[in-house]
Amino acid sequence: MQRYETQRRKAYIARLTIAQLMITLIGMLAAYLVADIESMSSVFKGALVALLPHVFFIKRMGF
Repeated sequence: MQRYETQRRKAYIARLTIAQLMITLIGMLAAYLVADIESMSSVFKGALVALLPHVFFIKRMGF
């Protein structure tokens, strides 16, 4: 059985991941509608770079 704090951390990470994926998809859709596929690719790459601090933060949390 996991501790309550561990469960809470995992829920936080899941919410953070879902929120970032939703924002990324919305940005990609907006870029595709306004410009073209290259802009959509740029938004995706920018989102991957923006995820790096979160990866380090999650690693420091012990996951």
